[in-house]
Amino acid sequence: MPEPPDRPVGGLRMALNVLLEPATAFADLRERPSWLLPAVLAAGGTALVIFWYFSILDIPWFMENLLYQGGADPTEEQIEQFNERMESVSPQVFIISGFLGASLGLIIIWLLQAGYLTLVSALTGDGFRFGNWFCLATWTAIPLRA
Repeated sequence: MPEPPDRPVGGLRMALNVLLEPATAFADLRERPSWLLPAVLAAGGTALVIFWYFSILDIPWFMENLLYQGGADPTEEQIEQFNERMESVSPQVFIISGFLGASLGLIIIWLLQAGYLTLVSALTGDGFRFGNWFCLATWTAIPLRA
């Protein structure tokens, strides 16, 4: 039995609708913008992948490859200095910075998208506000994680 139109759609049902029935999902989101669930799913999922990657990464190999990025040819002295400095860096530093960078990076991108679209809305007078655009930015990130 279909739900009555005035009853809010649950978060997981909305996530399925974004994937399977986007027109219905975006019509519902236009009436009741919500962004917390997709933000947690997208940012959390990305952060977990980064966490997993850095937890299995061979850090010495990674650091050695960083030395030679962009065609650099470091001297033996530079390599020794780099290795001495990197001995004090634990893998947790990479895990935490990757985890925070992925989560905060997505949120900043969504804020910039919503800000830009809010500016365009203000110029065109379509009535959409920042919350509507932030909601759109977060919900459209769901298919990228599916």
